[in-house]
Amino acid sequence: MKLFLRAMRSAAVVSSVIVGLTAAAAAQNFPTRPITFIVPFPPGGVIDTTARIIEADLAKELGQPVVIENKGGSGGNLGTNMVARAQPDGHTLLMVPNATVVMNPHTFKNYPIDPTKDLAGVGMVGETYIGLVVQANSPFNTVQDIIAAAKAKPGELTYAHIGPGSAHNIAGALLNKKAGINITPVPFQGAGPALQSLLGGHITMSYSTLAGVVPYLESKQMKLIALVEPARIKSMPNAGTINEVVPGVEVTSWLGVFTTGGTPKPIVDRLNAALNKVLAIPSVQQKLDRIGVVPMTGTAAEFDKRVQADIKFWKGAIEVAGITPQ
Repeated sequence: MKLFLRAMRSAAVVSSVIVGLTAAAAAQNFPTRPITFIVPFPPGGVIDTTARIIEADLAKELGQPVVIENKGGSGGNLGTNMVARAQPDGHTLLMVPNATVVMNPHTFKNYPIDPTKDLAGVGMVGETYIGLVVQANSPFNTVQDIIAAAKAKPGELTYAHIGPGSAHNIAGALLNKKAGINITPVPFQGAGPALQSLLGGHITMSYSTLAGVVPYLESKQMKLIALVEPARIKSMPNAGTINEVVPGVEVTSWLGVFTTGGTPKPIVDRLNAALNKVLAIPSVQQKLDRIGVVPMTGTAAEFDKRVQADIKFWKGAIEVAGITPQ
């Protein structure tokens, strides 16, 4: 019996060594074909723009073409599920905001995956900022203006967001709850369609990342009412926050890259190293800065820990906002 157990243990050790060597060999040859880079939102928003900023340099680092595919739908869940169900070989990547993987699990009744198991974090790309904007000809100039109008006409004002449970949706829900008002949420498939609807006068206001609205602010087509951040940001010191007027109305947003869960660690580490090198390129940093994305780098393990912590944090925040799964 002892000999049998000893033999079994030896076989297990040999097996684990073989698996490790096989994974290491796969990482050395990786990638062996073009990389599919899924953006689960339509073109035109910060996620799509950021992916396109790093696309070419990421391809150079990996030695294979990187092909972006926009797969919008269900608040980012459609494209995210595609990556979760892909072959776990690192050839399918996902660019998402934190909302898709840490908020959506608490706001969609039929969220299709377990992000801690079905996805593998490659790395953080950066943090971005969310603001509340209106058309340039809007009568609203301050948060106080909007609150006063919402109290005078309950339910008549509308705000755009990019899907139930998104940071944009949570920001609007927090303002409604903490200011005691009722501004009607209107979901869109992405930031691009939401902002076009705002420009067309179909909605009153929109929550959006700065990346999406900066061109409209510069062309004087929109006005920034306030940021939805805990405090003012260095790049826009004159822009106030909703939190200054209604304490507790704040959200944070980051962008990250994932691959399919179960992808061998050496391949994930190879992807992480390539991503970090791209984010260290000065021209890439300058482009990201122009759209309001602050580059952030780190290991894949650090990113996974951040995701796990944020899933727990946003569960409580969503409950406070009064958002129920849909």
